[in-house]
Amino acid sequence: MRFRVLKVILWIFFLLSLSFLIKTILQKNIWNGTNRVSLVLESWTAKDPNDIRLAVFSYDPKLNQALYLIIPENTMLDVPFGYETFQASSVYKLGELDRKRGGGRLLDKSIENTFGIVLDGFYVFDVSAYSKLPQTNTEVIELKKKYFSLRGLFTSLINLFNNQSIDTNLSFMDKLHLWNTLRRLRLDQIAVYDPDKMGLLADTKLPDNTTVKIVDKDLYDAFFDEYFYDSPVRSEKITIEVVNATNQERVASQFSRLMEGIGANVIIKSTADKVEDYNCRLYLNAEKLKRSSIVAKLMAIYKCNIESGNDNTSAHADIKVILGKGYLQ
Repeated sequence: MRFRVLKVILWIFFLLSLSFLIKTILQKNIWNGTNRVSLVLESWTAKDPNDIRLAVFSYDPKLNQALYLIIPENTMLDVPFGYETFQASSVYKLGELDRKRGGGRLLDKSIENTFGIVLDGFYVFDVSAYSKLPQTNTEVIELKKKYFSLRGLFTSLINLFNNQSIDTNLSFMDKLHLWNTLRRLRLDQIAVYDPDKMGLLADTKLPDNTTVKIVDKDLYDAFFDEYFYDSPVRSEKITIEVVNATNQERVASQFSRLMEGIGANVIIKSTADKVEDYNCRLYLNAEKLKRSSIVAKLMAIYKCNIESGNDNTSAHADIKVILGKGYLQ
């Protein structure tokens, strides 16, 4: 009898392990371990709906340096897809009501629009299973010691398998890779920035007398000009032309801000004569550009497709990026 019970348990364990292995293999990793990876983070708790913390984490493997950017919950974000502006603390919840996009994607794109940071993904979690996101340099140090060290290995491994209180587009391997990367980082390799204390945010009041913070984009861009550069992208020195083929204005300028933020060299911004329905198309002046870091990033994050033929290649730039209406949806 005991042998049969043990056999059943072993079979269940085998099937669960096989299921997990297949799921892990099929999951798409968002980070290749070579390029910069940037994520928006949000912690919340059902016990206190107003206790929401946000931050951006970014890591450059070549420089072996990380950046942690604190975002006050009452920062006004430029929310895409026609939502206009909302406080940062409300964006994820708003997105959860949008079945087409979801909370993570809406938060991701809102941070991208407001701060000009190219984001690879999002990580939103309930603090009932974790510590709150740190808001000071001291709290960052404490969090690293608790979760990203050999001492915190057991706790972190449990959390790697916990999908109930997490919303993320990171695969299991992404999470494992990032955990190990953070474990190996020294404290002096993690820079913590609070744009509010740096004077990059301005207080203002809404009609209901609520105090919110507005990002001074000129000041912010001037300070963080090179902080989110992707080393492989910057070293390629590839020139880019951005064409707005949507039905909205300033799309080429906004997209160019994102590209320049990761170190790409945008030399031309223009508006197409015809509005296109597709998402994003790339026209390359050389076959070798298919293997470039910037093309890989454009395809992975913005779902751009490489088009063959020379009809739309740029006369001056190495890559022509044409953004259609699908880019805004």
